[in-house]
Amino acid sequence: MDKTPSAISAFLDIKRNRTKKKQKLYKLAFDVSIDITTSIYSVAFLIMCGFLIYGMMIEYRHVFLEIEQFIASQYTLLLFILVMRSLVSSFTRPGVLFSSAELQLSLLPYSMKRLWMYCAYEKWIKSILTWTVFATILTIITPFHASTLFPVAIVMIVIQILTTTLQWKLFQVNTLNKFIVIFSVGFLYGLTRLVYAFMSLNNWYLVVTVLIPLVIVNMLLIKRLFKKIDWMKVVQTNDLVIWNIWFVNQMSKVEIKPPKRQGLLQAIVHRTRSKKPFTYNLSTMYARLWRRHFAQEKEQLIKVFGGIIILLAVLSFKGPWMFGIAITLSIFLFANIGSFFFSSMFIDRLVSSMPWDMEIWKQSFLRWAYGGGGVVLLLLSILLLARTGISLWIPVQLLSYLAIASYYLKHQMREKAYVISRVEYVNKLVESTLIIGMFILTAISIVYPYVSFITIACYFVLTRGKLWPAML
Repeated sequence: MDKTPSAISAFLDIKRNRTKKKQKLYKLAFDVSIDITTSIYSVAFLIMCGFLIYGMMIEYRHVFLEIEQFIASQYTLLLFILVMRSLVSSFTRPGVLFSSAELQLSLLPYSMKRLWMYCAYEKWIKSILTWTVFATILTIITPFHASTLFPVAIVMIVIQILTTTLQWKLFQVNTLNKFIVIFSVGFLYGLTRLVYAFMSLNNWYLVVTVLIPLVIVNMLLIKRLFKKIDWMKVVQTNDLVIWNIWFVNQMSKVEIKPPKRQGLLQAIVHRTRSKKPFTYNLSTMYARLWRRHFAQEKEQLIKVFGGIIILLAVLSFKGPWMFGIAITLSIFLFANIGSFFFSSMFIDRLVSSMPWDMEIWKQSFLRWAYGGGGVVLLLLSILLLARTGISLWIPVQLLSYLAIASYYLKHQMREKAYVISRVEYVNKLVESTLIIGMFILTAISIVYPYVSFITIACYFVLTRGKLWPAML
């Protein structure tokens, strides 16, 4: 008589053991970080905050009603954001938590395909329970109505189910193909939305237009689900996702780093040419260090550029004022996050032990920054063409955006350079005023494109004057 447990029994046994191990880790972390006295005060503080927040929600009930109206009219936008979220997530996660435990189980007389399906079912069940409970809690404690929250929860669940196979297969392809797919989906969505707006069709037709292709893609991928799969890459990534517990890491002061992968950026960094000797000069050496630094931070870079692109793409359909604000926010984020990456290089022990030539450091970094900014500028030009058609104002607007982005990035880098060099920095009143003015002009440049000339004029005033310190 065969006493081998069934596949589902073995799978559930693994899940139970994993849950017990995580509970032990959480208990150890909590024992280290929280004592009884702190717990009592924390609970009392949270209860007080809960009453305060509840009172504020009742007072601002009209705001919740406005949010409900916006959500009800923008289901298509929600669908697009959720689909793009899954596509962008394919850079770092396969979408199904098939770990080393399931892989080892498949070496026994258990089907790998069946174990994969159990992992997918687990994800879908968790999604259904999570969004249902979340919608129920929000219905009880907030002014939101169930008629708004539960349809949103259903949309979340449906999209998560329909994009599982798409994310799984997209995780296997190289970085360049991922970008091609993401940009293609964004372009097709924007084109479809413009066509539907031109034909004055109901938004629900657009919802159907989004869902039907997802169903067709699932039907096509289901037969190729386990072809050309790098199982070791999947297992290494999922093991990291499962056991990289943020709270436990913070308490133990141990950081779990992801395994090295041979993606597009790594291929650039480790290409044969890069391993050959080079003529020694600071510019070449700094360029290689920046390449290495960006390769290590590739996930953060993808999130930053993905967020900026989604911000521009989404708000470009919300009218000229919102589009102008989106451009302003994108420039602000690009410059600030760019300067953060610039300063983060000097945390590296290798760099901190070297003599610096700050001027060459900045020039080397700006070459990379302008390359990334060029991608965003290309998208922006496409969105401007989609909104206004061919117009003589578009080159002027793009030139003004390039001017403020370039200047503000250098301004932020200058501040970071002073901090790194431990020199006190004093903001110039005229310079700060002109920068604020340029941002305001950028925000209204879609409605009043002629103000772009003023932005360009401010740029020339700043760059030709004596506002720049000698070090830049």
